[in-house]
Amino acid sequence: MLNRFAHQLEHILNEEHIAHEPRALQLLSRAADGSLRDALSLTDQAIASGDGQVSTQAVSAMLGTLDDDQALSLVEAVVDANGERVMSLINEAAARGIEWEALLVEMLSLLHRIAMVQLSPAALGSDMAAIEQRMRELARTVPPGDLPALLSDVVDWP
Repeated sequence: MLNRFAHQLEHILNEEHIAHEPRALQLLSRAADGSLRDALSLTDQAIASGDGQVSTQAVSAMLGTLDDDQALSLVEAVVDANGERVMSLINEAAARGIEWEALLVEMLSLLHRIAMVQLSPAALGSDMAAIEQRMRELARTVPPGDLPALLSDVVDWP
């Protein structure tokens, strides 16, 4: 459903000649939680707050979520078992007033995509172009058997 909503938003924005980033549309689709009406409303808000365009950074700030780089940095720190870096990133997130549930969902989504890339390198879509190299590196270095434990750790995060 997320891809369907993102494609619908992309079609509308193209028709209206409004610049947009694919990842921003995915974030809006996820935040709409299955409601096309909410996706359209959030997109209107994103256009207004993004000076007439829909950027990942503006949508991320509007929704109170981390951008891909920050969420991926947190996943990398967890994978590397770098507790100091994890705490630093969590403190950054807290200072921004992050929506914690959205952060965990984004981390789970990234870990899921890593597992998908391990199964099929073509699974990394164009929506991940900005972080493709880092995602492929994680897919290469994280043992596939470790991913279920990492997913479980994120789900059980206090």
